[in-house]
Amino acid sequence: TAGVTVTVQNLPTIDAGGDQTICLNDTVQLNAIGGVSYAWSPADSLSATNIADPLAWPTDSTQYVVTGTDANNCSSTDTINVFVNPLPTVDAGISTSVCLGDSAQLQATGADTYLWSPAGSLSNPNISNPFAFPTLNTTYTVIATDSNGCVNTDSVQVSINSLPTATVSNDTTICI
Repeated sequence: TAGVTVTVQNLPTIDAGGDQTICLNDTVQLNAIGGVSYAWSPADSLSATNIADPLAWPTDSTQYVVTGTDANNCSSTDTINVFVNPLPTVDAGISTSVCLGDSAQLQATGADTYLWSPAGSLSNPNISNPFAFPTLNTTYTVIATDSNGCVNTDSVQVSINSLPTATVSNDTTICI
């Protein structure tokens, strides 16, 4: 008779981390632990597929699977979901024109908080509807943030109409 010793290795405990939520066009760093080598899929929207901590920039919510291999060449997998929130649909309103010295009320919609620039000629750059008091043609840009922390921008033009030039001629004598 002959005997053979068979050693059974435990599978590695691979952990891809907790699910992540990002805004469209943002990047998140994934981070797997528990192995000595890794293979991520799907490969698109990843900076690398064979490292523990690739960057991911999906355009839609995506489930990534990581296969981790330990020093004994045993493999196990884990998954992580990256949820992608859309950007807010921001509208800075329609372009307008005012006479020099007048004001125009701006009106942004589509988000929860707003920051307008340039701020110097605005009544309050931190609200959706500030009054603008420009002295030159000005393009106002609003940075708007929604409840998910996602940010988008839009712009509106306020043009200045010149004041009319009044002219007076010489005195004239008329009959009643």
